[in-house]
Amino acid sequence: MNARIKEAVARRTRELGGRGNIGAADVSVTLDAVDTAPGCRLFTATWGAGRDTGSLAGLLRDNDPPDTFPGQAFGKLLDRWSGAAQPPAADAVAAAAVFLLDSDRRRIPVLAPEDLAGHPGAELPALLGGSPLRGVTFWWSDGGRPPVRVTVADDGAGNVAVAEDVAGPTGGAA
Repeated sequence: MNARIKEAVARRTRELGGRGNIGAADVSVTLDAVDTAPGCRLFTATWGAGRDTGSLAGLLRDNDPPDTFPGQAFGKLLDRWSGAAQPPAADAVAAAAVFLLDSDRRRIPVLAPEDLAGHPGAELPALLGGSPLRGVTFWWSDGGRPPVRVTVADDGAGNVAVAEDVAGPTGGAA
């Protein structure tokens, strides 16, 4: 399983114009221990050191090839969650979006009430749509700037869009 992920990540780094020639042997993989959605596991792949370090997050769904495109991977999760008897909690959906969008963990997400301290204007995650689940909104910051509201949602045509709204001077999205 890790070999498939390593090959997919090495291929994707070349598509993205990564520095150097990253091969599958250069990639380390961390696979989540539990399914994020039925039959779906998230992974992080890293390579290099110092200035040449890099990372990608992705999704393994059943026997499909590893998916290293964040929007596409999130759309696959939405499909699985929409087929579930009980929708997932908003913080779990937001955590999956953060995982896929911020593979190098530079952002500080607001996922629980205790995360609200120090993030004026931020709110807890909220699901979009009913059945089927369309997406999620959540807040994150980079630790030095005001928090940003992020919306990750299916546009109704099978495409997942990501939008950020910067907080205004008194908090809340502008």
